[in-house]
Amino acid sequence: MTDLAVYLVACYAPLGAQIAVAYGIAWFLLPSGVGVVPQRGRDAIDAIALRELTRLPRGLWAGLWLAGSTAALAIGGGLLV
Repeated sequence: MTDLAVYLVACYAPLGAQIAVAYGIAWFLLPSGVGVVPQRGRDAIDAIALRELTRLPRGLWAGLWLAGSTAALAIGGGLLV
Protein backbone atom coordinates (compact mmCIF):
# COMPACT_ATOMS: atom_id res chain seq x y z
CA MET A 1 0.00 0.00 0.00
CA THR A 2 2.83 2.39 0.81
CA ASP A 3 4.47 1.76 -2.54
CA LEU A 4 1.22 2.69 -4.29
CA ALA A 5 1.02 5.93 -2.29
CA VAL A 6 4.62 6.84 -3.18
CA TYR A 7 3.95 6.02 -6.83
CA LEU A 8 0.83 8.17 -6.92
CA VAL A 9 2.63 11.08 -5.28
CA ALA A 10 5.57 10.74 -7.68
CA CYS A 11 3.35 10.65 -10.75
CA TYR A 12 0.42 12.90 -9.96
CA ALA A 13 1.15 15.22 -7.03
CA PRO A 14 2.37 18.78 -7.50
CA LEU A 15 6.10 19.38 -7.18
CA GLY A 16 5.81 20.83 -3.67
CA ALA A 17 4.05 17.71 -2.43
CA GLN A 18 6.65 15.48 -4.07
CA ILE A 19 9.44 17.39 -2.33
CA ALA A 20 7.66 17.21 1.04
CA VAL A 21 7.15 13.45 0.71
CA ALA A 22 10.78 12.94 -0.32
CA TYR A 23 11.97 14.90 2.74
CA GLY A 24 9.64 12.91 4.98
CA ILE A 25 10.90 9.59 3.65
CA ALA A 26 14.53 10.70 4.02
CA TRP A 27 13.97 11.86 7.62
CA PHE A 28 12.29 8.54 8.37
CA LEU A 29 15.09 6.41 6.90
CA LEU A 30 18.15 8.28 8.21
CA PRO A 31 17.49 7.80 11.96
CA SER A 32 16.16 4.29 11.47
CA GLY A 33 19.57 3.20 10.18
CA VAL A 34 21.18 4.33 13.42
CA GLY A 35 18.45 2.68 15.50
CA VAL A 36 18.81 -0.77 13.96
CA VAL A 37 22.52 -1.20 14.73
CA PRO A 38 22.21 -1.29 18.55
CA GLN A 39 19.27 -3.71 18.27
CA ARG A 40 21.03 -6.27 16.09
CA GLY A 41 24.72 -5.27 16.13
CA ARG A 42 26.96 -8.20 17.02
CA ASP A 43 24.21 -10.77 16.51
CA ALA A 44 23.41 -9.71 12.95
CA ILE A 45 23.88 -12.43 10.36
CA ASP A 46 26.17 -10.12 8.39
CA ALA A 47 28.42 -9.65 11.42
CA ILE A 48 28.67 -13.40 11.87
CA ALA A 49 29.44 -13.95 8.18
CA LEU A 50 32.07 -11.19 8.15
CA ARG A 51 33.63 -12.69 11.28
CA GLU A 52 34.01 -15.99 9.47
CA LEU A 53 35.46 -14.36 6.35
CA THR A 54 37.87 -11.90 7.97
CA ARG A 55 38.48 -13.23 11.50
CA LEU A 56 37.80 -9.72 12.82
CA PRO A 57 35.48 -9.57 15.85
CA ARG A 58 31.74 -9.15 15.32
CA GLY A 59 31.74 -6.11 17.59
CA LEU A 60 34.15 -4.34 15.25
CA TRP A 61 31.72 -4.73 12.37
CA ALA A 62 28.84 -3.45 14.50
CA GLY A 63 30.97 -0.46 15.51
CA LEU A 64 31.78 0.30 11.89
CA TRP A 65 28.10 0.09 10.95
CA LEU A 66 27.18 2.39 13.81
CA ALA A 67 29.86 4.90 12.82
CA GLY A 68 28.78 4.77 9.18
CA SER A 69 25.08 5.15 9.90
CA THR A 70 25.77 7.99 12.35
CA ALA A 71 27.90 9.76 9.74
CA ALA A 72 25.15 9.26 7.16
CA LEU A 73 22.63 10.75 9.59
CA ALA A 74 24.86 13.77 10.25
CA ILE A 75 25.71 14.39 6.61
CA GLY A 76 22.23 13.62 5.31
CA GLY A 77 20.59 15.69 8.02
CA GLY A 78 22.92 18.56 7.18
CA LEU A 79 21.94 18.35 3.53
CA LEU A 80 18.23 18.22 4.33
CA VAL A 81 18.23 21.25 6.63
